[in-house]
Amino acid sequence: MSMKKASVILFFLLGARALFAQCFPGLESFSGGSPWQETAPGNAIEVIGSGPRYFDALTHDILEAKESIEMECYKFYNDENGSRVWKALLQKAAEGVEIRIVFENIASPFLKADYYDELARAGIRVRLATDPDLPIWTVLSRLQGRLHRKTSIIDGRIVYMGGMNLNDNYALHYDDTQIRIEGPSAECFRTEFYSLWSFVGPSEDAPEESAIHICGNVPVQLINGRQGNDLLYSAIINILDNARDYVWMQNPYLSLDGDILGALSGAVRRGVDVRIMIPAKGDLWMADRMNEIAEDELLSIGVRVFLYEPRFNHSKTIVADDCLCGIGSVNLTNRSRRLNFEDMVFIQDSGAAMELKKLHLEREEMSHEIFPDSYPGLRPGVAIIRPLYKLFHPII
Repeated sequence: MSMKKASVILFFLLGARALFAQCFPGLESFSGGSPWQETAPGNAIEVIGSGPRYFDALTHDILEAKESIEMECYKFYNDENGSRVWKALLQKAAEGVEIRIVFENIASPFLKADYYDELARAGIRVRLATDPDLPIWTVLSRLQGRLHRKTSIIDGRIVYMGGMNLNDNYALHYDDTQIRIEGPSAECFRTEFYSLWSFVGPSEDAPEESAIHICGNVPVQLINGRQGNDLLYSAIINILDNARDYVWMQNPYLSLDGDILGALSGAVRRGVDVRIMIPAKGDLWMADRMNEIAEDELLSIGVRVFLYEPRFNHSKTIVADDCLCGIGSVNLTNRSRRLNFEDMVFIQDSGAAMELKKLHLEREEMSHEIFPDSYPGLRPGVAIIRPLYKLFHPII
């Protein structure tokens, strides 16, 4: 590596760390020394709030791949947009691109075995997050957790991650948020992918790091969640504890515990404008009841609650103080906190934060706010199930 390139990387790295320390001093302390959780400077990013844009961009970058593609898939359906990605992968496999995919097969039960077989025949290496051929006790131990990430890594330099699954719902019927990252942080994602790859199947070393691609000046920190790892929630709580002006969040599934409620309440007491946007109507009956209970809890501590009206909003985002934002797969539930494989990127950059803030405000205009003085409280039926919900909170 030339001295010039090394000095540029060092400049970005020191600048990123200084900026993190100035605004949110505790965030980097959650890295735990793991390489995939360090701040990687020198990236270019695009916040994607449109399903059609996501599928267009992802398919284009897959078709431009020259060496490798790694994917972590939660829901991958054989419908129009899922097939669009699938056909692009088959084409690149035929051209000699090395492709690996980990499927959360429990979340995509309608994919038949011959679908996986077709990918394998094309030379695409596939592993299942919950492989039914594993010993029964291993399968049972993994049923509680899910591979909930939605990540694609292309040529070790481009990453897509966020809340969007690979099916028509996310192109046509839902609103969601994804991010495209190009630059050195892609290697962080790749390292974590091979950690997962070896967890669900035979151990395999990650390829050597590709050449460093400085594509911009945005520092990106990847934090991963898995069973027994509380780093993601620690980072979110840290943001709430250190915010000065505002923290705005979008999340479709709320099952709030004492830690997150305490951090939310503390931020409100300090005068921080704390808002959470949730779907007016979700995709699951039980999730809607959970959200109703959360609405009651949030209003009681002074958090502003917005119900998004047009469609199901599946976004999992956070933006704070015009200088920090986060996008990922993590729900505000105990399952996401302690059981699932999740990920989230935190970006200390005013441009990225303002872009996500703008998207949040656009969606707020299509939402209605619930006010404490006009909130009728929990309906009798929901109040009755509240103790049961609390009982099962650890696995929700």
